[in-house]
Formats: sequence, C-alpha cells, structure tokens
Amino acid sequence: MVNFVELRDARFDGWREFATAWTKGASRLHDLEKSFRTGVNDIVEEAGWKGVSAQTADKDLERLVRQISLSAMQARSIGSAADKAIAEILGIQASLLSAIRDAEASGIRVTDASGGYVLKAEVPPGQEGATAPDPARVQGLLDEYKARFDGILRQASEADDKIAGILATLNPSDVSPTAPNSWENATEDARRVAGLYGLSALPEKMDPARSAAWWRDLSEDQRKLYLANYPHEIGSMDGLPAADRDRANRIALDARLADLSGRPLTDKEYREIKNLEAINLALTKNGTCAADDSGIMLLKFGDKFLDGQVVMSIGNPDLAKNTAILVPGTNTDVAGGLEGQMKRLDKIQEASDRLTLERGDVASVFWLDYDAPEASFGGLTTPWESKVSSVVGWGRSEEGAPRLDSFVGGLRAQSTDHHISVVAHSYGSALLGDAGRSGDGIAVDDMIVVGSPGMHADSADDLHIDPRHVWAEVAGDDPIPGLGEASHAGWQAGHGKTLPHETDFGGNRLAASQGDHSSYWNVKGDEPDESLKNQAKVIMGTYDDPNPARRPELVHGQYPTAPKR
Repeated sequence: MVNFVELRDARFDGWREFATAWTKGASRLHDLEKSFRTGVNDIVEEAGWKGVSAQTADKDLERLVRQISLSAMQARSIGSAADKAIAEILGIQASLLSAIRDAEASGIRVTDASGGYVLKAEVPPGQEGATAPDPARVQGLLDEYKARFDGILRQASEADDKIAGILATLNPSDVSPTAPNSWENATEDARRVAGLYGLSALPEKMDPARSAAWWRDLSEDQRKLYLANYPHEIGSMDGLPAADRDRANRIALDARLADLSGRPLTDKEYREIKNLEAINLALTKNGTCAADDSGIMLLKFGDKFLDGQVVMSIGNPDLAKNTAILVPGTNTDVAGGLEGQMKRLDKIQEASDRLTLERGDVASVFWLDYDAPEASFGGLTTPWESKVSSVVGWGRSEEGAPRLDSFVGGLRAQSTDHHISVVAHSYGSALLGDAGRSGDGIAVDDMIVVGSPGMHADSADDLHIDPRHVWAEVAGDDPIPGLGEASHAGWQAGHGKTLPHETDFGGNRLAASQGDHSSYWNVKGDEPDESLKNQAKVIMGTYDDPNPARRPELVHGQYPTAPKR
C-alpha cells in the first residue's frame, strides 16, 4: 500500500538509472549475440573444423548464444517494466501534488502524520476578518478532497501492485538455458510487460486491406511494442509495410535461431534450423546478390513445410515502381536451394534495372510460401524409384494459391499504382493459374510463366486478366511442358489440354533462348539471354514503348494497348 508521504516525496532518479541500465544491457547483449553468431559460430563453421572437439565446441557456443539471447530478452523486459513504473507513478504523483495545491488554494491545509495525511480548514489567505465560512460548505470541501486524495492513493497502490507483480515474475531461473520452457517463459514475460502499456493480443486474422488500416491507426509506440513482442506474427502479416515486416522478421529469425540453439532437437526442428540458417546466410552473405545487405528484405519465413517457407526481396516493393515476384516450381527448398534462387532473383533484378535510367525502379521478390512438390525420376532402368505424386497433383498449387493472392493484395494495400508482375516457373505456373482462376483473380498487372506444364485453365480468359497480359516462354530443350501437359493443362478438370504458350490459349508467347528447364535466367558475360531479357521488358512494362527495340519479342500474340487492369 502506497501512503501519502511515499507518493508525495518519491524521487525517480534512481529508477531512471535502473531502467536505463537494463535497457542498455539488453542492447549490448543483443549486439553480443549477433557478434557471436556471425563472428564466432559462422567463422568456426566456415573454417572446416571437424571431429569430437569441434562438435563439443559448437554445442558450447550455441548454448552460450542461447543464454545471451535469453538474457537480452529478460533485460529488455525489466527495463521496459521499470520505464512504465516511472511514467505511471510519476503521473499519479503529479495528480497528488496538483490536488494538494488545489486544496490549499481552497483554504484546506494538508499536513502529514505517520505517513498519512490530515486535512484542516483554514481561512484562505487575504480573507482574514471576512464572514466565517459556512460549516456545511467547509465539510463538503473536506469530504471532496479526502475522496480525491484517497482515490489517488488507491490508484498509486494498484499501479504499484501491478508493476511489482509483473517484476516478480521475471525470474532468471525460469529463462535459464536449462529450463524446459525457457524460451516460452521469456516470451510470456515480455508480453506481460507489454500489457502494462495497454498492448492487447493481435486481432483476429484480417484481409490485407484491413491489416494495413489497423497498422496505420496504431501509434508509433504501439507499433514498436507489437514489433518487439509479436515479431513473427507481424512479419507474416500481409498488408503491412515491407520495412516493418523486414524489421519484425529479423527479430523473429534471431529469436527462433537462438531458441533452437544449444538444446536437443527433434527431426523436424533440425530441418527447421537448417532452413533458418540458410535464410540468415542469404541476409548476411556478401556476394549472394548485387544489392547490399540493406537492400535485401525478409518479408516472411516459417516452418509450415519441412522444406522451408520464405519470402525475400531485393529492394523495397512498397517503393519500387515495378515489382517482380518469382514463384518457383518442383523440388525447391530453402536449405539447399535458397542461394541459387536468390542468384536467379538477382539476375531478374539486374536485367530489369538495365531498362531504366533511374536504378532502383524495380524490386524482385522470391516467394516460397507454399509446399513446392517433390519429384525424382528413376529413369528407364529404375522406374520404381520415381516419386511424382505431388508434382502431378493439384493439391500443392491449390493450397498455396490463396497465400500468393494475399501477398499480392498486401502489396496493393501499400500502393495501388505500382506495376506488379509474377514470374512463375514450372509447377509455380499451376499455382499462379489457380490464383488467377479463383474468385475475382489475383491483383497483378502481368503474368509470366516459364517452362509451364499448364495453368489449370482452358484459356487466358479464365484468369481474370486481359489475355494480352499473360506471357509464356518455352525453351527449345525444355521437356517439362510436354511431360506435365496431361496433369496441369486442364485435363483433370475436364477441360481441353491447352498449354499457355500455345496459340489456342489466347495469351502471348515470348521468344526464348535455346536451353533446358533451368535456362530462363541465363546470362552470357554481362548480357542477359533472350529469355531473361524478354521477362525484364514485361516486368518493366516496356511492351507499349514507342521504340520497338524496347518491347519484348513475341512469337505470337498481341501487345497490350488497353489499361493493364
């Protein structure tokens, strides 16, 4: 119970120093964690140190990183709780001091006794000799100020109990590396502290437009709290600014890596940490992409699929005038394939940027937010080793299509006048087709499919887009369109078998370089091949350029002349 004298005479310099020390400590611990992860763990791994001693050292280093990360979370929670205590009690103290001044101005003397207060009526200054005040009025004033003081003291006691209770839960033993639920305990502690600031749980799942509006309506302090306490959820929310999603996802990635470090892992968790390490490497490794580290954004990651889940961008899609979204196909995973996919994305970025005088007019996004099918082919000698069930089925594309639609809707929620294209490779084109066929379609300006086995559509008219904005490429030695035709060109749905590069489909066929199923992003020296060059021209919207040399080369079809949407 906070008494009158304690509240009136409270000084907060020591509390401020206490809060600042914890907050600075949290920041230093976070920096130390990053230094250990990139400056020690990664270097040891790259050095190729092997054997029992290396394995023991690696486990010790991971345990140390985990302990540092947990300590940083706990220090941040304590500092935040202390900051809130200062702000809240200081405000209540200001109310008490104001009440004392008001009482004395009304002729009520306020004194303290044994920690409490005493109210006594006196003649107000300058009114000596005046008519004696009405006793009933005086008693009313005494009652009024007593109620006011008691209410303020009750408010102070409630705030003190609430903050003290939360501080008491910040128990170091609950978040020690050996505690069975240390990470969950640390996260729960952080969210309890955030509750002191009025932070509520995240709203129920919203569409991208509503998510964008909700985020805009929050104060800057509220956004910071959500970023700090719900980073993975915020980072995964379509409709939020890309810069905020990137910031949240980097926090969440560091946290999840620390959570998985230095403790026994299940088989699923082992797969997950390998995927996360590949993402972390793509964010930090020099030379993976032409853009520097600050130009690479992490827009989503997860463990929904064993092969990994990630959306990354070169450049900011909210700011670029043109955005290309690369949707990969069969056998794409994160642990083994992200580096190659990011190099492919880099080539798209570079080829597109060549077409504009103002570099930075394009952002390129790698979108792997679906369970890309797995396929292996035993060949003629061992056909029993072939595994093709998921690649010939429609389940993976139909399950992933709503997420692609939501991601594009999120980009539109941030900017409605940017030019957005999807470049879908192989099985990814079936997913794009499902997104285009469903509901009112997907809010892209152009669809580019390369090496497509079919889009689950009879014709481009089924995709809710002007057919002149549907573009297909097939390399001369690419067997996949022919092999996949029976499964994905519409046959399973009872439609005629029509591939998107065929004349009857009704879209545009782009000229492609000679090559195989992986040749669509080849570069010879510094010059993009024909396939890549034509994709870039669609991505940058130069198909209506008055200069014919800047338009993509068509095998058949018609250049768009009407508005894109």
